[in-house]
Amino acid sequence: MFLIIIPIILSFMAAHSAYIGNKYLRWRTKPSEVEQLLLEERKSLKKEQSQYNMMDAFAKYSKLQRKINIIDDKLKMFSDRKNTFLVKTLATYDALLYLELMIKLI
Repeated sequence: MFLIIIPIILSFMAAHSAYIGNKYLRWRTKPSEVEQLLLEERKSLKKEQSQYNMMDAFAKYSKLQRKINIIDDKLKMFSDRKNTFLVKTLATYDALLYLELMIKLI
């Protein structure tokens, strides 16, 4: 029974891999609430920074730029975590597809 179910599941995954993979990756890469808040804060700081001329109000401009840089660093950290997870997920998925191919050849 178990030997019948595994090839069926693997065949289904191979046949619908583009659809399943696309939905899964879109779900995993969706920004979290914290990321959305950081993006909104970054956008508002950029808007505020655009009101100042860099030459005339250098102190205010550079202070806002430092805040933006801190937010960018936090967003990069979130992005790196997601990328690491996605690489691991895709490697696992590729291994499963390879396993399915080997099972079909046997």
